Amino acid sequence: MQEPRLPYFLRLLIPACLSWLALVGAARAAVPTVVTLAPHATELIFAAGAGKQIKATVQSSDYPANARSIPRVGDGVHINAETLLSIRPEIVIAWQGTQAVQALRPALNAAGIQLLFSAPRTLNDIPLEILRFGELFRSPEAEPNARALQRRIDALREQYASRSLLRVYIDLGSDPLYTLGNDPLLNNVLSICRGVNVYASAAMAAPLVSLEHVLLQQPDAIIIASPSPAHTESRLKFWKSANLQAALRDKAYASHPDQLFRPGPRLVDAAEALCRDLDEARPGR
Repeated sequence: MQEPRLPYFLRLLIPACLSWLALVGAARAAVPTVVTLAPHATELIFAAGAGKQIKATVQSSDYPANARSIPRVGDGVHINAETLLSIRPEIVIAWQGTQAVQALRPALNAAGIQLLFSAPRTLNDIPLEILRFGELFRSPEAEPNARALQRRIDALREQYASRSLLRVYIDLGSDPLYTLGNDPLLNNVLSICRGVNVYASAAMAAPLVSLEHVLLQQPDAIIIASPSPAHTESRLKFWKSANLQAALRDKAYASHPDQLFRPGPRLVDAAEALCRDLDEARPGR
């Protein structure tokens, strides 16, 4: 017995439907590519398990190690728009709307490239950003990585919640002398460790200060943003020569600026070390 044949129009329609379904599936499976204009955004995307989607970044993006082989489009202050556009990413991620980023906007809009920002303001925002990028780049690694970071943050908050408050000066260098001011993220980190930035109410994020004014503050501890032991020793010698009591009591601690000031996953590492250091600086410990 001969098998029944489909009507002619159905035989034409089925291949077309299958082709359409294949295109839909491919569109859903396609993961957007990205150019990062801030090193912390690079770190966050890698933490979300989507580092392979980064097609270019800026010179200071040096972590994790795999980021060092990614092509560069500038140094963050100066962006090579022609190079960036030739890469044809679907997304560009910046930290703030700087002059360089605003100058890119017209070209990005004309090319149909989406501009996004990543600017965590609290330590809890960091795992949230990892989740955000995990969803954006469809990475299943993001959720467990974000949860692990959040557990560490929650543990810090719980461990130090009942500690006495310490007044902290953050040393960003001299010549001229400047410090950390009203930076919401770093001040949030300090609050988790039960520290209070003596310049938290300053009008600027990194204000210039006078030596005399710092001595008047008499902080309980000093955090030195230091890239090396030699720099730490130099800054400690400076503060001891100025007769700052915290330095004379050896209540000065170093933190690498790339960990302390980049709002990425390594800030949780820096926060854990900072909390331990401040705990050591408390009277009776």
